[in-house]
Amino acid sequence: MQAKHRVPVSRPIQCWLWAVTLAVSLTTGSWSTLAQTPVSCITPTFATPRATELVFESDLERLDSLIARDAVAMGMANQAMTLVSDSRVRRMALRIIESRAGEIQLMRHVRSLWYPDAQAPTVTASLPYCETSENPDLSFLSAMIDHQRVSVAVLAESRASADHSELSDLARVLLEVRQQEIETMTALLDEISGSAT
Repeated sequence: MQAKHRVPVSRPIQCWLWAVTLAVSLTTGSWSTLAQTPVSCITPTFATPRATELVFESDLERLDSLIARDAVAMGMANQAMTLVSDSRVRRMALRIIESRAGEIQLMRHVRSLWYPDAQAPTVTASLPYCETSENPDLSFLSAMIDHQRVSVAVLAESRASADHSELSDLARVLLEVRQQEIETMTALLDEISGSAT
């Protein structure tokens, strides 16, 4: 088993971890360039991750995977902001946009500290989910829950196998956040589905 490295984490990162634990959303102005230029769309992801999504040779690959998944979540949530009608779903979408922007900023910072010579990750404007139902609220919640379940699997792998203990700690905190979001969105989905029928 490979020893976990201890790399000093700056105080801003420690503060950020504390804030996430308390479910405080971070906002940056940077999310708009990641999520506002959709091209076509993606279908909702399956709740079971493909084997290739869980095979990482380094923390660099783990960080790049997490950054890419956060960018997709932001794109989906950004699209939802223009479609959904339920105020609770809108608040959830906004929370996802804000929190993922903070996570991407943090992970890019950590990536630059640990891998200063690595080529910058290419995070392009993520594709939105395909609108497949007459109820955008249900469509967004279903697609995001599936996306989150795959993210949970990627985070669980990172928590268990990361080379840096700081990434394990971050993955543990984000796992709790993702699971809470899934619970909230599942409850919303059930309630809205029941009301629709």
